[in-house]
Amino acid sequence: MADFVTQPALPYPVLHDEELIRRLSPSAIDQILLYLAFSAMRTGGHRHGAFLDAAATAAKCAIYTTYLEQGENLRMTGHLHHIEPKRVKTIVEEIRQALTEGKLLKLLGSQEPRYLIQFPYVWLRRYPWQPGQRMYAMIEDTAQYFRMMREWANRRPGTMRVLEELDIATEDLDQAFKDLDEGIRAWADKYHHPGGEPMALHMAVGHHLS
Repeated sequence: MADFVTQPALPYPVLHDEELIRRLSPSAIDQILLYLAFSAMRTGGHRHGAFLDAAATAAKCAIYTTYLEQGENLRMTGHLHHIEPKRVKTIVEEIRQALTEGKLLKLLGSQEPRYLIQFPYVWLRRYPWQPGQRMYAMIEDTAQYFRMMREWANRRPGTMRVLEELDIATEDLDQAFKDLDEGIRAWADKYHHPGGEPMALHMAVGHHLS
């Protein structure tokens, strides 16, 4: 179940990312945007324009959900998002066409073939591909984790936030990870019941950046 790193790190320039974030001191929401850009453009190889188009589509989807929450009130939606009601109407029609007519939206997963976006030649020369492709698992896990955190923030029953901060001696790290893995396995074995409510536990243990 657990997948912790004890071997030397892969040749991915994570330290450059962390140093940039330290120097910029962005807010938490800006850090999310930065990591999205790192994952989409540097890990996934998506074009700059494709990323911007997908970000614009995400903003349109946010406006559309606000429109529904406001009883399909164009003026109130525009007021909340600081845009003209006629622009809200255009966005709503675009999303509706995607939902009812299958019109493609400009999303990262729909714009370019996977063989073009995942293995850019220059990137592979500098950072050779390693079996087991962790970066793509990270993207998929992060999407599900972010959804569950939104459910927790909205107080949805059956969700729980888990966070613990502590200091561990370097020589104890490997054993600490093994103990944690065994504890989670025992918890899952104890409460797993076939036919019960499907649940997922997402956790990541690592270095704390202050």
